[in-house]
Amino acid sequence: PPFLSVSLQLCMNCPSFLFVAFSDGKYQNAVEVANDVTDNLIHLRQTMAGLMQRDQETRDVLVESSQAVHGVEGELRGQTSLIGQSRHLITKYSRRQITDCLLISFAVLLFAATVLYILKKRLWPS
Repeated sequence: PPFLSVSLQLCMNCPSFLFVAFSDGKYQNAVEVANDVTDNLIHLRQTMAGLMQRDQETRDVLVESSQAVHGVEGELRGQTSLIGQSRHLITKYSRRQITDCLLISFAVLLFAATVLYILKKRLWPS
């Protein structure tokens, strides 16, 4: 129990010679007070041990989480590189598709011009 001032008094007629006087005027056997303090200290020690265990578990979870984050970060960098390469290839193939379309159109026009030239020479000889 909380108390403001404690004084030790000797009692010659009591089985236990030592008593503790609390500021509120109550007297209690010093052995009982010592037992209460010891019990409170044991409870405090157990509470602190539990907190230390939880702190250890929390730290372990944080270490595992940060390792997972570092792994994901490495994968993300690899994926970012892969996405950049893919974008470069798609742009390259898009340019090739346009070039192929122009070449095919030119070839079709050249073929049509050749056919028309041959037909002109055969149908209207000069």
